[in-house]
Amino acid sequence: MTPHPNQSDSPTITSTSLILRIQAKDHVAWDRFARLYTPYVYGLCRASGMQDSDAEDVSQNVLRSIVSGIISYQRTGSFRGWISQVTRHRIIDHHRRQQRQPPSEGGTDFQIRISEVPDILMPLSSQSSVDGDPLILHALSMIRDEFETSTWTAFWRMVVEGHGASEIAKDLGWIDSEDPASYTKGAKRVRQAKFRVMKRIRDEFGEILDLSHE
Repeated sequence: MTPHPNQSDSPTITSTSLILRIQAKDHVAWDRFARLYTPYVYGLCRASGMQDSDAEDVSQNVLRSIVSGIISYQRTGSFRGWISQVTRHRIIDHHRRQQRQPPSEGGTDFQIRISEVPDILMPLSSQSSVDGDPLILHALSMIRDEFETSTWTAFWRMVVEGHGASEIAKDLGWIDSEDPASYTKGAKRVRQAKFRVMKRIRDEFGEILDLSHE
């Protein structure tokens, strides 16, 4: 992701639980949720072997199931795991309908496809790192414009690209070679940038991405 100009480092969206807001029929909260999860659910549908139109239909079915289920949802485990199960059931439902429609799939092929569904959904329910998790990366893209370019660059290079704080600070011009104390200050500034972005994504999406606030 290439950093680009934006407005400020001041988040404008409240950090109240998205789940509670959706349960209260907050349309803004639902829009945030749908923007985050729809592309990923669609990708899982495509990965299960569906054509584009079928993947779109099943993705909508998943969202409708979530709308119905989230009203009474109570956390007993991973939220992403719950989404994974909803998606899995809708994908299997689709394949079963396809089996009943001519030309039907052979019994063996159908069982193979069904058996592959849990494996296809595994990334959705696993705890991945920020730099390798497509859902977290998508969530980051949704909050990108809330931060100054330098703040975002410092965060991205440290968390995603794995560069050291001092190296990043030097590249960003946060270190004065003639001032030894600036090395410590510059590295601290990089770590603060990382903290601000990580706090923001946890405040906004932590509950539905199972991100720890530690």
